[in-house]
Amino acid sequence: MFGKPVDTIVITSDTFDRVPSDRCFGVFLAFVIHGLGCFLPWNLLFHSYEYFVCCKILGDDSDIYRQYFLSFCALAALLAALVSTGIGLFIGFHGDTKRRVIPSIVVLIIMFILQVLFAVFDARDSSGIFLCITILNIVVIGAFIGLYLSSVSGIVAYFPDRYVNAVVIGTNEMPNARQEASLTQIRRLLSRWDQGSTKVRRQILLDFIELHSTITEPELESEFAQSASLFFTRITSWLRISYLFGTCLNEQLRALRVFLQSSTGNKFLGEFLDVGGLFTLLEILNVNQIQDEDKQQALQLLKLIADNGRIYKELICQSYGIRAIAECMAKTTTNENTQKSAQSLLDSLAHGNPTYTQQVYKGLVAILLSTSPKAQELSASLLCKLQPQLEQVHRSLLEPVINLLQSFHAEVQYQAIELIQILMSNKWNDDNIVSALAEQLVACLKDPPNQDRTDNDDDETNDLIDSLKGGPMPVYIQQAAACKCIRLLVDQHYRFLRLNVVHLLLCVMGNEAYPESQRQASLTLHTFVERYPIVYEKVLDALGEQLFDAFHQNPDGFYARMTPIQADVCRSNLIHMTFDADNSD
Repeated sequence: MFGKPVDTIVITSDTFDRVPSDRCFGVFLAFVIHGLGCFLPWNLLFHSYEYFVCCKILGDDSDIYRQYFLSFCALAALLAALVSTGIGLFIGFHGDTKRRVIPSIVVLIIMFILQVLFAVFDARDSSGIFLCITILNIVVIGAFIGLYLSSVSGIVAYFPDRYVNAVVIGTNEMPNARQEASLTQIRRLLSRWDQGSTKVRRQILLDFIELHSTITEPELESEFAQSASLFFTRITSWLRISYLFGTCLNEQLRALRVFLQSSTGNKFLGEFLDVGGLFTLLEILNVNQIQDEDKQQALQLLKLIADNGRIYKELICQSYGIRAIAECMAKTTTNENTQKSAQSLLDSLAHGNPTYTQQVYKGLVAILLSTSPKAQELSASLLCKLQPQLEQVHRSLLEPVINLLQSFHAEVQYQAIELIQILMSNKWNDDNIVSALAEQLVACLKDPPNQDRTDNDDDETNDLIDSLKGGPMPVYIQQAAACKCIRLLVDQHYRFLRLNVVHLLLCVMGNEAYPESQRQASLTLHTFVERYPIVYEKVLDALGEQLFDAFHQNPDGFYARMTPIQADVCRSNLIHMTFDADNSD
């Protein structure tokens, strides 16, 4: 009535007794090949990561596509399973098996042709479109592979069990074939490395860095067929042999960084430390012939090691790492990024490492004595961050930070003043330290030795002019910075008044050799005059009403209109006052 399906198989009681013989295992091998073929396109798509990332997805805005390409493929695989299941549930192909097998084969052939066409398509300017098309291809291929495999499984179900096993063997052997191919590829890579020249090894490292810069340890082991340690050991061995000559040093360090930053179980980190990699990195920092860019890579590797926990920070410190890092930071003069990397590493070693915090602190103080302005700035900046976490101020810090006020670089002066403000805060219980720092600041206001100011001595004036031809004297720069620093220390003004700072500020206002000193001294003195009535009276008596009014009305520009006679009046003041903190109002 409804017709007889053409693919109906009639099974009787003696059917399996009359099974035809499988000559030369032809049928068995055919089903094995079917199992292999079902997953072959799937594996090729999922394991062509290098092809898509390095050859196709190359646009300027394609970083996110390259980074999450495998995630997009996984999403496409889920969609393919959903489509295949939907076809089987809601559409179905009743009757002739050819209605399922032939369309699947035709679609797969068409997708194969499209993939060949895409291989010659330049996707540089349309990476997003190419990625979308690739994802769509994966969905279509996966869906019809599932449909084809279900059809083959339905056919083989009518055969004896060993033929069902043949399909299973084929599908299971595909991953093994992939692993064997990976092992072969790794053996070739290691053979190229062992027999290759420096140029060949450099290219291997560059390719490795480009392909695996954002990979995790499990993914890395999978790529190298669980043999990544063999390649890692070769890199570390070559590094220890050749680092003194700088041969491919930058590439070696960047490749090691790929391994260390991918390590989730500290596997590669443990191997690196076992072969003495830590000592090699520390030695790199202070080898003069090594470029600063390579030292920066070494510092970043040390930072990766330190970020793994306190035990690794202590290991670096026990290996005299603080001294090596501080010397590298102080001696580097051509690459600020290297100095910033050193500062970041010292910052990491100073936190979460209480045993060696004081040692890091002393290393930073030593850097303040260097001749590199950038090193001084970064060290002072880190001390500003570290000092509030300590319980006391070390006296050895006072002189270096005062000397920073002589710097010609505004950023160094800024960090020095910030640090002085922290040291002068009321948090510290050691009043002797604060008093000593105040005395040193006031001492900066005094005239430099052997600088006797007499208007009638032309020879001495000419000597002064000659000394200033190359710019202001450092002591005058320090003088101006000290005036500014005293003005900012509002809560500690009484300490400076006890040291007769008003007399010295008036003298600095008369320093015609450096106008900035005059300006800063005028602004600072104006702050004292406004805050303390007793200072107002003393300065008024010393300058006279007319000169005082000119100063009081415009302290910022007073120095520009000052005459030599007025400057002499300021320098010749005889103010000597003591100040009681209880009468500060």
